[in-house]
Amino acid sequence: MCSMRVAPGRKELTAGVAGATLTGALFLTRAVASATTDSVSFAGHDLRWGCAFRQRFGIPCPACGLTRSVIMSLHGQLAGAIGMNPAGPLVMLGTVLLCASLFAFALRSAMLRRRDACDDGLLRKFTLLTSAYGGLIALTMLVNWVRIIA
Repeated sequence: MCSMRVAPGRKELTAGVAGATLTGALFLTRAVASATTDSVSFAGHDLRWGCAFRQRFGIPCPACGLTRSVIMSLHGQLAGAIGMNPAGPLVMLGTVLLCASLFAFALRSAMLRRRDACDDGLLRKFTLLTSAYGGLIALTMLVNWVRIIA
C-alpha cells in the first residue's frame, strides 16, 4: 500500500520542480560564493563569522570547515575541499545525485503514466540509500573531527 497519496500528475511535477530548484541553487551558489581555507565570500564580500562551538569550547566542531569545503567543491577545488572537511565533497556528490534522482523519478513517472500508482519498492530503496548516505556523511565528519582534536 502506498504511503504517499498525491493527486495525479503532482508527484512528477513536485519531483521535477524540486530537482530544478536544487540544481538552480547549486549554480547560483557557485556564481555568487567563493571560499578559501580562511574565509567565505558572498557576492564579493567576506563573511565574518566563526564557529560558535569553537568559540565556546576552544575546539572545532565536527562540521568546522564544511561550508568552505562545499563551496570549494563547487569550484572544483577538491584537494582544498578535502583538506577543509572531507564531508564537503560527499555532500556535493549527494546533492548532485539527489538532483539526478528527482529528475529521473519525474521522467520515469511521466513516461510510464503511473499517475495513480506508487512504487513502494522504489520508495523503500530510495529511503534506505538516503539513510546510508546520511550515515556516511555523519561518520566522515566524526572521523575528521576525532582526527583534528586528537
